[in-house]
Formats: sequence, C-alpha cells, structure tokens
Amino acid sequence: MKEISSDGDVSTVDVIFPASPFFLYFSTDLLKKLIYPILRYANNETTVTYDYVYAPHHLGTWPIAYILSQDQENMPIEETGNLLMMIAGIAMKEGNVNFVYPHYWPLMQQWADYLITALPDPGNQLCTDDFEGPIPHDANLAVKGIVALDCFAFMNQILGNSTGAKYYSEVAQNFATRWIKLANPDQMNHYRLRYDEPGFSLKYNLLFQKILGLKTFPQTVFDQEVDYYINSRKQPFGVPLDNRHLYTKLDWESWIAAISSNKSQFDFFINSVYAFADQTPNRVPLSDWYDASNARQQGFQARTVVGGIYAKMVMPSS
Repeated sequence: MKEISSDGDVSTVDVIFPASPFFLYFSTDLLKKLIYPILRYANNETTVTYDYVYAPHHLGTWPIAYILSQDQENMPIEETGNLLMMIAGIAMKEGNVNFVYPHYWPLMQQWADYLITALPDPGNQLCTDDFEGPIPHDANLAVKGIVALDCFAFMNQILGNSTGAKYYSEVAQNFATRWIKLANPDQMNHYRLRYDEPGFSLKYNLLFQKILGLKTFPQTVFDQEVDYYINSRKQPFGVPLDNRHLYTKLDWESWIAAISSNKSQFDFFINSVYAFADQTPNRVPLSDWYDASNARQQGFQARTVVGGIYAKMVMPSS
C-alpha cells in the first residue's frame, strides 16, 4: 500500500491501521496480505537487517520497498500497537492465530514485551498524527499500547495459552488503572492529551478494546470521553483532534462514533463527517484532515484511511 497525498512511503503501518476496519469487515485475507511483508521485514527475512525490538514504520519509498533500519521514521509504541491490534482483529474474525503462529509468534512476544518496558508513560514518541510532531507523555498513545497488550492476551487465549493470556491481560489492566490517574490527576470530566498538562484529545485508540470485547479500560472512560467531546468540544463539523487546533481527522471521528454508547452520540459524529463531505468548499477526492469549524480541507486527500468509516461494522453487535 502506497501513501497517497501525504508522501510516497510503502506499507506505512499507521496508514494501514486506520483503514483496517474496512479490511476486517470485507476481507481478512486482504489485510493479511498488507501485513505479511511488514512481518517478513521485521523478522529479518529480507536483505535488510532490521535491528529494533519494536515494529517498523514502513518498508521504503514507492516504488522500491527497501529501507535500512536507521532510516525508519520510528514510532515504536504506535506501530507495535497497531500491528498487535490488527493481528488480534484477524484472529477474532478467523477464530485462530494461524496467520502468525508458530512462525511469527516470537516476534509477537517480542513486541508485547517491548510495550511493557515502554508503558505506562510513552515518553516523547511520535504517533500517527505526526504532522503535529511528538507529544510528550501522550495519553492516547499510551491507550494504544495498553489495549495492544490486552490484544496479545486475547491471542494467547485463542492459542490456548491461559498462562500467557492471564499475564498480559493483568499487565494491561494494571497499566489501565495507572493510566486513569496519570491522564486525569485532577479528576475532571475527561482525560488529558498528555499526562503533564491540562488538555484533551480524541481517544480513538480505545476502538479495538470494543472490537475484541475486552475489559481493559472501564466503561466510564468511554462514557466520560464521548460525553465531553460532544458537550464541551463540538464544532459545526465535528470535534477537533485535540485542544491545540480546530482541525480533526475523519477516520478517528468515525472510530469515536463506533465506541459511542448510544445512537444519538453515534449520529452526531457520523452526521458531522457527512456534513463536512457535503459542505466542504474543497471539492477534491475525500480528505481525511479538515477544519472542524469551517469544513475546509487541511491537507491529504484520496487516502485509504477513509476505510476507518467502517469501524462500526466490525463491532460485535453489528
């Protein structure tokens, strides 16, 4: 998969990830075909030696899938979490972990163990919203790593490894308990963008907890967040990505819609996305990055990440 309108990277993990609901709904085989080259690269089955304990960001620049480790745009928790969550999603849909077991199971274990060392405070890492630069102590990025650990526990459960499932699930839930205090030290009605200062962000990384039916974070986290977005942060065309700007992302709003607790909340986000697409003055192939106050395109167009609109379709109740 080539990045479109952002740059020319090949097989960018955090571009495949927001599109993954589309593939999980229509064809896990297609999603496996997108992930398989990344697994081969990370497992040193190519001519390049990949020497990081976390997952790679991409495989090269179109049309050549070749990149040295030191030339990666490293997003350690981001890409590691993305891959573990997507692979767990495939396991859920197919009822087995045959895609990665036994050949890539040591790699899955390595990635999960890396997340344990990097959480619950992500430090100063890049996340997929890299157009904003690194976010120190990023609460949403921490959610990704924590949910991904529980996803690995889920895969262990499918495999029949109850010991591994119990261990990784307990670690994830312990981190989640600590996250609640770190991300809301003042006990406000929402959780922060970053641990060390007031703010907010869309916690779209909670989605895979709901897709897999996990219990990582309590329902109160979901309820507080979505209520706050709608009651305190809404704009004419949706909710900003975080407190620093008025722009938002169509894919992440669709993910928030999917984890909403009721139809009125779901309708708010989907109707906002529809209103943007209908009223934006920038008549281009659908953009995923726009200003929530005026529906103007901020950047990007015709990207596969719009597959995130299908998030609701892969929820257990759908």
